[in-house]
Amino acid sequence: MNLKHLPFYLVSAFGVLSVLITQLSVFALLLLVIAFGALYRLEHERKSTVAAALVVSGLFTCVGLFRFVEAEALPGIAEARGRAASKKAVSLLREILFAQDAARRYAMIDPDGDQVGSAARLGELSGGDGARGKQVLKTPPLDRRYTPRVLTPSGPATEQDGYLLLVCLPSVDQSWTAERDAVVDDELAERRWVAYAWPAGDKLGHSAAYFIDEHERILQSVNTTNALRHGEKQLRLVGPGAAPPCSDALEPPGREHWRTWSNKKAREHLPGDSGGQR
Repeated sequence: MNLKHLPFYLVSAFGVLSVLITQLSVFALLLLVIAFGALYRLEHERKSTVAAALVVSGLFTCVGLFRFVEAEALPGIAEARGRAASKKAVSLLREILFAQDAARRYAMIDPDGDQVGSAARLGELSGGDGARGKQVLKTPPLDRRYTPRVLTPSGPATEQDGYLLLVCLPSVDQSWTAERDAVVDDELAERRWVAYAWPAGDKLGHSAAYFIDEHERILQSVNTTNALRHGEKQLRLVGPGAAPPCSDALEPPGREHWRTWSNKKAREHLPGDSGGQR
């Protein structure tokens, strides 16, 4: 074998090897492009043989590249999209958290006058509704785009970036409510509220649901059922019609679906606490 041909045969062997070690396929493809570019300068009677070897190697490389994309690249892209969607949902819930913190710290809703504000409904936080049925807050702590305009069985929600968001407060009947007209336990609401984010539809590329409370305890639900449709598991919480009940992450049977998000630890104190209250 002419030594001038050796690099071409090595490139060809590299392409064949990429079928077994698929991570090499991208590099093998690059080498093949370089080899084909250099082939025209080769002056030898076996030039056609070298070209044939490169073509065969190219076929093997294409197979290796396909296997690499299918087994590693696509799952990696899907995983990255999932992480991005997760961060987006948590970011939306944290905006609500910061607004509730401000409402508590500055006693924006303070029926008993103790200078500790009660938590607010979504419409109250964003200035879309009057605070506890009265005047709209002069300086709403949440952007007006969060004003709820989507009706769900659990109460009015808002849609942001492919997620529906719902805020629930303690009610006087010792349950939870997101309804505008429900009577809130303002004393208990000084220390308790919860919020949810779940997919606004089932074709959006994200499926998990998220929960946050006043202590910034963040939970995540895989959010699927055992029911199959076209070979895929169906979402448990999706769209306005399948909103989470306010107690979904707090009580059975919904509680079993929720796990701590990204090992996030809850904070011990609330804004404006004094004397180590919890």
